[in-house]
Amino acid sequence: MDCQIETAAKIADKGADYVLVAQGNQKSLPSEIREVLIQAFEEHNSRLRQRSSAETSHGRDETRQVVVMPAPKSSKIFSRWPNIQTIGAIYRTRDVDGKQIEWQDCFISSLSSKVRNHRALLRSHWSIENCQHHILDHNCPANGFGN
Repeated sequence: MDCQIETAAKIADKGADYVLVAQGNQKSLPSEIREVLIQAFEEHNSRLRQRSSAETSHGRDETRQVVVMPAPKSSKIFSRWPNIQTIGAIYRTRDVDGKQIEWQDCFISSLSSKVRNHRALLRSHWSIENCQHHILDHNCPANGFGN
């Protein structure tokens, strides 16, 4: 919902930075990000940065790989986004009760292409989103309802 050019413009106008996950509402954006990243991998592009992490929590093992690189200036799709500096993706694999679940999210950012920074921001985003869902579901202790 929030990965919109207008949202990015409002954030940039305030002098702030953004990391926006590209989802179905931006039909060509995720595919363009994937194409550029695949090409960068195939060409061993030195501007491509990646970082992996793994953790075990709540009875599941999860591995995350974050890749980032500067947004190509020549792309018509990327040039529409104000202050865009970086494109990237997070690949997640989760093992739950012997079943492996994999998924990928692509993103754009106004931050420089420092992979550790993006990895931390993406990780904190999911923890905030998860708690917000729990608040709506009356399952988050922060909402005062308890379990």
